[in-house]
Amino acid sequence: NSLTTMQDLPRFSEVMNLREWATYRNAYADAGAASRYPEFADPSVLGEGTNWQEELFRQTLLQKNTLSLSGGNDKTTFYFSGEYFNQDGIAVGSGFKRYSTRLNLENQTRSWLKIGANVSSGFVREVVNAANGDIINTAIGQNPSVSVKNPDGSWGGPNDTQFQFTNPVALASINDDRNNNNSFNGGVNIDFTLFKGLVFHTDANGYLQNSKQILWKPSYTFGGFQNTTTESARSQSQNYWWGLNQRLQYQTQIRKHSINVMAAHEAQKNGWESLYGQRKGYLVNTNRELNAGSTINQVNNSVTGVSTKESYLGRVNYVFKDRYIVQGTFRADASSNFGENYRWGYFPSISTAWRVSEESFMKNIEVVDDLKLRVEYGWSGNENGANGVYATLTTIPTPFGGGTGFMPDAFPNPDLRWEIDKMLNLGFDLHLLKNRIEVVA
Repeated sequence: NSLTTMQDLPRFSEVMNLREWATYRNAYADAGAASRYPEFADPSVLGEGTNWQEELFRQTLLQKNTLSLSGGNDKTTFYFSGEYFNQDGIAVGSGFKRYSTRLNLENQTRSWLKIGANVSSGFVREVVNAANGDIINTAIGQNPSVSVKNPDGSWGGPNDTQFQFTNPVALASINDDRNNNNSFNGGVNIDFTLFKGLVFHTDANGYLQNSKQILWKPSYTFGGFQNTTTESARSQSQNYWWGLNQRLQYQTQIRKHSINVMAAHEAQKNGWESLYGQRKGYLVNTNRELNAGSTINQVNNSVTGVSTKESYLGRVNYVFKDRYIVQGTFRADASSNFGENYRWGYFPSISTAWRVSEESFMKNIEVVDDLKLRVEYGWSGNENGANGVYATLTTIPTPFGGGTGFMPDAFPNPDLRWEIDKMLNLGFDLHLLKNRIEVVA
């Protein structure tokens, strides 16, 4: 009987008005699934009710203002830009702002010296009440018999909380869930031409990011819905990275011999730290600071870490008559992910190629534009996932006086070392019919 009754209901649009909801609710009660509401006795006399999606969603403006300046002369070029971006979210309790700047500068100080710099910064302010509070799903599920606000101006809510939801517009308005992010990128580079063909390049780059998250959920009463637990949480995190690179490169052409030699050094460091605190049980909604909350079941946590890497690498490339090519590379990498015994990994490679199409016996074969045979063999290293070199501890309760003890959470492996992939590549590149056809195998 209940199935027949439900099938006999009229088809509703995606958003029910109050009359449609009352008809649906009466049929639901007739099927024995819920009690009947007296105010829904005659749905035809009811109005439209609350369209929760119209109440939550709004038409907003997006503005993006950009100012850029560029110019220079034969020795110096520059580019500067600043941007302001502002978008109020289409849902109440959402929004995004960004302020950003960028500066690029290059100067040919001397014929043998070139200096460059690039700097950028960004400041982001984001409101995420709607996203983190599941506000949109709540608005979709709430029925039209519940008002957004009461006649006295207070927030409305359902008197009967069974099969109903809280007030999503009110939650999006009273909660405070924000993310603030400040970042800075910068780098300088210098090129020295020591003599013809020999160039020394060095650059230093850095990155700094500071993030802050603020969460405040006050207590409230929306009709029959009550939240007596006030919650406040703060988190602060900082990440940084810097890298230094030096490269010495020599290139020359001696008759039919082309030689390119490069030696380089790289060093980088990445660090991070974060602090988190949370308390509940506030007596009033006017003080959001953590020290105003209850210390019972409070949460305090911090994390810090550092990762470093250093590399030495070299490469020699030799080409004879543009038809015989040999290249050899070697790099040595050290990572803090490994212990002292296996911190360094060594990765050589060699590749050769023969451009057959440049040989005299191929000149009369007009259909072939280019044919190159190649052989490559080399090693490459991987350090990702290697975080088990050191032992880590976790806290546990002890049976002695209700204290706290420690036990290993992960065991160390001092023999952990670089993962090495060895690759052999045999192939050819063929271009035919004025490069209309290309075959790579």
